[in-house]
Amino acid sequence: MALDSLANLYSAQGHHAEAEPLFRRSLAIREKEAQRDNPDDAGVSNALNSLARLYVAQGRLAEAEPLFERSVSIREKVFGPDHPEVAAALTNQAGLYHDQGRDAEAERLYRRSLDILENRLPAGHHHLGAVLHNLALLYKDQGRYAEAEPLFKRSLGIIETALGPEHLDVSTALNNLAELAALQGDWAMAADYSRRSADIIKRRAERGLGGGRGEQMGGEARRLAKPFLGLVSASHRLADSSPSQRLAADMFETAQWVQGSEAAASLAQMAARSARGLPELAQLVRERQDLVGEGRSKIGS
Repeated sequence: MALDSLANLYSAQGHHAEAEPLFRRSLAIREKEAQRDNPDDAGVSNALNSLARLYVAQGRLAEAEPLFERSVSIREKVFGPDHPEVAAALTNQAGLYHDQGRDAEAERLYRRSLDILENRLPAGHHHLGAVLHNLALLYKDQGRYAEAEPLFKRSLGIIETALGPEHLDVSTALNNLAELAALQGDWAMAADYSRRSADIIKRRAERGLGGGRGEQMGGEARRLAKPFLGLVSASHRLADSSPSQRLAADMFETAQWVQGSEAAASLAQMAARSARGLPELAQLVRERQDLVGEGRSKIGS
């Protein structure tokens, strides 16, 4: 367990090469214990899942697949075929299939996992929300927008209630709804969802909740730039058809929040284009760009 915990820490930091030998050693210990006591041990399944997730993070999907399959098989024997632990393992395997483009197999496993959780867990359990979210992502990627939207909305309601309104998973769920709205050309709804998603990240930074990776104030916002990009993109589309100072101001403020990131330059440019006809705001945008450029030249000197 200690090895697994340390390996998970390294993995969360992106130190995959350091995590792998620890996960492997943890798995070897569990397998040795299982051979003596019970070959179908849930601890072995957990260790297999941990190592498989690491492989997925590294893009080593072919190596992850047999580990996920073995994990599912063990849990079915230990807990029975309709247990939430089996559903969790099935969800991991489905995610792998989705990454491999095996969408029909992924959908089948997600639906089986969903059936188990709907029958065995309370209606508002966050694990149920996670599977709904994953299935909705699959449908979105397939262009099945009408099927994806109610799943995303149901998932958002569950996750927000279970984890709280400022959890990053809520921001992610809102951002996915924003992307879905954008794909359907509903820019007003895309802007609304993106704004709500970005506001969560802003509030977390303001409350000092965004430093889980040793980041400074606003670091989480720079790392998780998607909702900010989405807000600027959607607002830019809206400004083209119905320009307003409020929209342009929102876009400028959003660009400010991700300054210092690779996305900041493109955000500022889009904000500047949408500030046409608003001389005072355009001047502020230009002043910001000048200051950023000056700051970068000083850093490089």
